[in-house]
Amino acid sequence: MKHIIKLSLFIVLSVFIGIPMNAQNKKNKDKKDGIVDKFTVQVDGLGCPFCAYGLEKKMQEMKGVKKFKIEMESGLTSFTYPAEKMLSLAEVKAQVDKAGYTPMDLKVERADGTLEHESLETPEIDYEANQSIDFAVNGNCNMCEGRIERAALALYGVSSAEWSKKKKRLKVKYLDTEVDEKAIHFAINQAGYDTEKAKATQEAYDKLPGCCQYERMKVDVQFKPINNNAKEEANTPE
Repeated sequence: MKHIIKLSLFIVLSVFIGIPMNAQNKKNKDKKDGIVDKFTVQVDGLGCPFCAYGLEKKMQEMKGVKKFKIEMESGLTSFTYPAEKMLSLAEVKAQVDKAGYTPMDLKVERADGTLEHESLETPEIDYEANQSIDFAVNGNCNMCEGRIERAALALYGVSSAEWSKKKKRLKVKYLDTEVDEKAIHFAINQAGYDTEKAKATQEAYDKLPGCCQYERMKVDVQFKPINNNAKEEANTPE
């Protein structure tokens, strides 16, 4: 009888000791797909169902994506991925970038309970603007708004950038000792958008998602970098 009691106690203790070790794996275990990591990505400005479809299609290229969901209003995207493949946040970010969208915040809950988090860093503004400009920039939607404004704000010297989807105009405030108007136009061109003074290259335009491909402006000038440095020159295509 004593041997039976000891054996029972051993079994009970083994079960309880094993629970903490396996609790998180059970929490992140999908009956069909096995042990998974759970990803959430905050995508900036999904404007329409076409945007959502384009993003989902690109993410599904990573074989193993399951339970993909998008909340249109918030831009919150979530999916699961096999834990054994150890998909990194950098890989997820790169895939969202390839789809033409901007990942503002990324998180993953690993099957073992560890959490990883990465947020898009915004440039620090330690200067005061002394100039402001207002010019036309073509675009279509909220996603366009985000790209255009971020392109301008990425320049050191630009303190604010606001694009109106209705008026198709961009208001920029900047410090003229750090950045000039031409550089601002060039940065927006690089993001794929025509301005009233400079036209984006066809390559940059073609990278935009279908719903963001606006009607091109009738501008011949293109700003191009010289010797891969920070300076630009105006070139008129032949």
